[in-house]
Amino acid sequence: MGAWPLAVVIALLPMPRSLRYRLRLATPGAARRADRLAATALPVIVVATLALLVAAIAPGTAASLRLWSVGAAIGLATGIPFVLERRGLRRRIATLPPLPEPAALGAHTAEATRAVAEALDRGDAAAARTLLVPLLEADPEPEALRLAALLAARAGRARDAGLQALRAAQLDTARWDALLDTGAALCRRGRFGEAVRLLERGAELSGRSRPALLLLASADATAGRLREAVAALDEAEGVSGRRRG
Repeated sequence: MGAWPLAVVIALLPMPRSLRYRLRLATPGAARRADRLAATALPVIVVATLALLVAAIAPGTAASLRLWSVGAAIGLATGIPFVLERRGLRRRIATLPPLPEPAALGAHTAEATRAVAEALDRGDAAAARTLLVPLLEADPEPEALRLAALLAARAGRARDAGLQALRAAQLDTARWDALLDTGAALCRRGRFGEAVRLLERGAELSGRSRPALLLLASADATAGRLREAVAALDEAEGVSGRRRG
């Protein structure tokens, strides 16, 4: 399917929000076109509402058609506040950067885990899995658990990824980066519910730090949770009406 037909599907057809935003993730070109179509929704609704009202009061309009026109105009008009709200929310989060793919190599990488992280970053999941096995069999360190969570997230195993990330944070509450990295990786793969829960928990453990809140805002925006994204962004920027997880 071409970009414009898919954009029409994303912008106009009723579907579960999670499916809509998975389509947006998979087809960024169509998503951009869908946003352009959505931007025209308000004038289209206003013009259609006015046209229906004119038809309702025009001389010679049949009574049944007059009643239908008034009902349709009222129905369309009720959508105006929703469209205005969505436009305002999208405008507020327009400056958010795209949700990044978390790197495996990081500040906590040590000699014992460097080879695993390097394998993950070059996309060699099989090698990373082999190297992780002995690190997880004994008494795993938080960094090994973070890498195991990332490996599971990239493979689409959301439950396993969440469990490993939570174990890392339980062993060391300062390792909330495991929750944030895993949440970001899951969100980029369309596992929005699990991702947001991990990111919320990571933001709490971080003391509602600005970087964690900005990452949460980007994930919320990626998942189509625009109100929540604006709330997290407002909190990160110190705006009143802060969001609590």
